[in-house]
Amino acid sequence: ISNCKMAEDSANIPFILSGKYFEIISQDKDGKSVVAKCKNCPPQSKKAEFKGGLSSTTNFLNHLKRSHKELTRQYDEDVKECVKKKRCLPRKPDDKTQPQITKILPVSTQKAPPKHEKLIIDFIVKGLHAFSTVEEEGFRNLVQGLNSEVKPMSRRTLIRRIDDRYNFMRASVVSRLDGIKYLCVTTDAWSCEGKKRSYLGMTVHWITEKLTRQSVALACRRFKGSHTYDKIADMIWNILAEYKIPVEIVVKAVTDGGSNFLKAFKEFAYDPEENSTHENDGDENSSDLNSCEFLDLSTILETSKDSKDQAIKLPPHQRCASHQLNLICSSDMTKNTSRLQRSTFGKCQGIWNKSSRSTQSAEKIKEVCGISLVTPVATRWNSFYDSISCLLRFEDKLTEICKAADIPELKGTEIEFIKQYKMCVAPIAIALDRLQGKNKTFYGELLPTLLNIEKQLLKQLESKPNLCESLPTYLLDEFRKRFQMYLEFSDVHKDAILASICHPYFKLRWIPREKMNETKLFFIETLCSETPTNTIVNTEIPPKDGLPTRIQDARKENAIDDNFFQFEEFDGPSEEEKSHETKIKEECEAYFRSPSDKIEMLHNFPTIKMAFMKYNTPLPSSAPDERLFNYAKMVMCPQRRGMTDENFEKATLLKVNIY
Repeated sequence: ISNCKMAEDSANIPFILSGKYFEIISQDKDGKSVVAKCKNCPPQSKKAEFKGGLSSTTNFLNHLKRSHKELTRQYDEDVKECVKKKRCLPRKPDDKTQPQITKILPVSTQKAPPKHEKLIIDFIVKGLHAFSTVEEEGFRNLVQGLNSEVKPMSRRTLIRRIDDRYNFMRASVVSRLDGIKYLCVTTDAWSCEGKKRSYLGMTVHWITEKLTRQSVALACRRFKGSHTYDKIADMIWNILAEYKIPVEIVVKAVTDGGSNFLKAFKEFAYDPEENSTHENDGDENSSDLNSCEFLDLSTILETSKDSKDQAIKLPPHQRCASHQLNLICSSDMTKNTSRLQRSTFGKCQGIWNKSSRSTQSAEKIKEVCGISLVTPVATRWNSFYDSISCLLRFEDKLTEICKAADIPELKGTEIEFIKQYKMCVAPIAIALDRLQGKNKTFYGELLPTLLNIEKQLLKQLESKPNLCESLPTYLLDEFRKRFQMYLEFSDVHKDAILASICHPYFKLRWIPREKMNETKLFFIETLCSETPTNTIVNTEIPPKDGLPTRIQDARKENAIDDNFFQFEEFDGPSEEEKSHETKIKEECEAYFRSPSDKIEMLHNFPTIKMAFMKYNTPLPSSAPDERLFNYAKMVMCPQRRGMTDENFEKATLLKVNIY
């Protein structure tokens, strides 16, 4: 562009008057109105002159579009090119653009929000109130009535303050996760009622140096469209990237058994060995052309389309154990039902339906029981077991409850069937509640719990309940089918074995006798191979106070002989002479002999502690996502379903993470 420089030097002259398309002939005293001549019209033509303004070039543009249509496209391209050049020019000292506040006032000295604004934000976020509450007359009168000098904030200001707090929360989470060696994430999808929206929730968990579990909710993000495996993988990858979480430090990702989640983690699985192989490819045979493989250009172009998918890598996957146990007592149970079971649970379902759907029946039942009955919820684990347990609490009032609900009375055999049914499924129901604990549940609890369920189901099978004789057999078969790999100590679940042995409460006492020596040797060999040689190892035996009483008494009886005889003490090789493997074996033996079963005792065994933090970081259940969605339901109440997806996620995460 020949005259573009003039337009760049003078900010008051628009590009169309810079000389290529129009040339300024005259200008008034104010400098606002000008007369310009078209450069593309005949020189002698009087119609080539047009009047306009520097701030309004409509007349010039209209002439160009009407009389010179062929130049319209070229003009648009020239304008874009000129704008690019202007952006590359350095700003002048007298530029009137407003500077950023951070350049005028340092972040540390910027004025923090007033105390009353913080309290109002806490009230809105933690109380799950609508953002419009701050503009209600009653709320504003309340604030000013407490302090007449305080001016209540507007809804717009509230949203800005919530944005600031949300950004602070995200920065704090990134800072907390920085330096953590092992992380576990849980993820699940949820659809809210009323207004059909789908969301993907994700939480992250880790163990601190003090051996306490920490958890943070990362996202409750809108999931538009169909829940295909590639979209799930892309969203999980983006969330991890936002919080700067490398996939290498995520030891497990826990989800339910949905086919879309299973396929996502299968197709985009992260392979550490493959990654290390690619890093070393350039070190060997880099100059050997014979080892090169030449590809067709068409193959390369087809491969480039999937480059984004190839970049997505997801951590190792683990299916939620609580979800699988719930399926045994819910969907699997419907495949094998007897006539007595159908009639009994049909009447129970009638009571629950009347209790939750009929106001009159609910009031009559509450008069009989004193409380409202617990009813099953399809999406809540263990709700059926809790519901029949609630009915059995009022066994002597079941006849009155049936009359209040206006359904046929439960017979004696049917009540006895409910008791036997509860007894049969109790091991699974109790284990399910244990595995979905919040802060004190570790991955090492999973395998001992599964083995205990199998033992309890075998006892139920031996007792042979007369009214549901086939139920223990069916439960045991379904349980073994879903957890066969765990029960057989498969190599696929070696991490579960190591996690259980590292847990001070379990150690080796949960292992079957026939597998004891083999499993113990595997544990010690794994620690020897994974522990760095410079790690401090503790080989001290437990203190005397922890020894059996009979051993302490024997030492007291030998005290006189020890004073008489003088023997040369021989403690074996020194610590410097011992090999790395020997030190770890001695620490493991000292750990097994220690009578303590508290988590805190691991501070005395640094090698075991490192293994505990690595293998017990995963959770056996995806229950944190269910708790996240429970809060999301409270946030997305009928009065707040008009809020945007971004504000919904911010309000939910601030509530869950207590910021």
